Amino acid sequence: MIFPFVSVIRDGKTILSAVLFEVDENLTFEDLLYQADSDYVSEEVVRVDIQVRGTNIWHMVASGLNGCLRMSKKCLPNSKPSTNRNDQLYNDILELLRSKNLGWEYGTQNSLGVAFINKLVSLLYYLDDKHKTLKLRSLKIPSIFFQLPLYQQNSYYKNGTHHKTTLRRKELELHADKLEECVLQPWASKPSWNEIITATLELCSVARTYAKYLETVNLHVQRIQSSSAPARSPEKDSVLEMRSLSQKKFIPSNNNDSEEEGNG
Repeated sequence: MIFPFVSVIRDGKTILSAVLFEVDENLTFEDLLYQADSDYVSEEVVRVDIQVRGTNIWHMVASGLNGCLRMSKKCLPNSKPSTNRNDQLYNDILELLRSKNLGWEYGTQNSLGVAFINKLVSLLYYLDDKHKTLKLRSLKIPSIFFQLPLYQQNSYYKNGTHHKTTLRRKELELHADKLEECVLQPWASKPSWNEIITATLELCSVARTYAKYLETVNLHVQRIQSSSAPARSPEKDSVLEMRSLSQKKFIPSNNNDSEEEGNG
């Protein structure tokens, strides 16, 4: 069931204004109109517009009265069985979006929605055990993602001998490229998505900044390896300390024979 507010305007006159209905989401807009307007005549030319809660923007329904009411409902992809940390992080993102009352138009959640979540999960998962590494470069995961349950349960790497990945410049840039492609799509420009999209772009910036740092380090190492001069030289990298020789001191022995020899 869904609970839309319905307004009906005929010939510039408001017939119905923001009345709440309870209807089956599998019905069509025409079914809803029959309930809302007793004067409606089948095959009458009607334009259908929908508005997502929390926004002031109306969207025309191309299929008109034949459209399914579910398209007025924000939808999320299905969750995954939490068989590994990657799936757990995927489900954490779903719950975050649900808590923010976010979703995609019906029929696009399994294409646009899954693509965005998968790419966001890929970058977050790649950085999963690298929070301290990033912090050393004054970088941090955006708080909205850092508070995800998986990131708070960081005992996976602390309490075991699990393989930890090494951050690589090309992989960081590739993750950021793919994620940024998603947030350039029209759905991401809606005001309701502002908080999530801003945090996502910040995450991409973190990845790119660290990738740039790795590139700088690699170039520095290459210059040293290709240079004919040693990386360190005694003239530049040594510290000389001048000390005076200490005078030899006589230390008497506790042996009586030695003392007698000394007196003799």
